Amino acid sequence: MTKILIVDDEKEICSRLKHYFTAAGYQVFTAGRTAEALGVIRAESPEVVLLDVPEKGSSLELLQHAGSETQVILVAADADNEKVRRALISGAAGCVAKPYTMDDLEDAVRRQTGCIAA
Repeated sequence: MTKILIVDDEKEICSRLKHYFTAAGYQVFTAGRTAEALGVIRAESPEVVLLDVPEKGSSLELLQHAGSETQVILVAADADNEKVRRALISGAAGCVAKPYTMDDLEDAVRRQTGCIAA
């Protein structure tokens, strides 16, 4: 079963995405902060991280610690900003622009895992 980590400081978004991806057959973990996400990465080794890129602040330090086995997909309001460009150069696997559909996110996950969830 493919493991996904959703990192977003908005609990409602984490909950909604966890419900969707769990129903689609993924094993889903959530984290509201970078430090929490790093703990999940160490403990669970998810194949994919969906990482919200906040307008202010940075959660991109997660890229440095994710490891080569974990594909980090950015979720950003402005997919063409400098922060996103730097993250893509630094190893992020891709970016999904907001607003997105659940299909957009699942397609991005499938592209990185090369398989169907279950």
